[in-house]
Amino acid sequence: TPCRVLAVAPAAADRIRQVEDLKGAIVGVGSFGGPYQRALEHFLNLHGLKISDVRLTVIGAGSPAIAAFERGKVDAGILSWNSFGVLARRAPGKGAQPSKGTPTVAPSFGNAV
Repeated sequence: TPCRVLAVAPAAADRIRQVEDLKGAIVGVGSFGGPYQRALEHFLNLHGLKISDVRLTVIGAGSPAIAAFERGKVDAGILSWNSFGVLARRAPGKGAQPSKGTPTVAPSFGNAV
């Protein structure tokens, strides 16, 4: 199973500190109805939220997804572990270390789902 990460953009880190703070946020997924959206729905449900509580947008995968985070197009999103790693390297000190399986959102770049 590929590892997916719920990441919070550095620009939104001050206002999104836990999953419940995603309500009303712009959240990116690879494609509508795809596996990243299903992972997001599962994660939101664990915290009493629905997909309709966020403003869902498609950011693709890899470079387009990374660009969406870096250019402030999303507040948060589901990324592959590799894309998360690229973002974390490009913004050192901007976020917490990710922790696999922890159902919380770290300040800046999130935790593995």
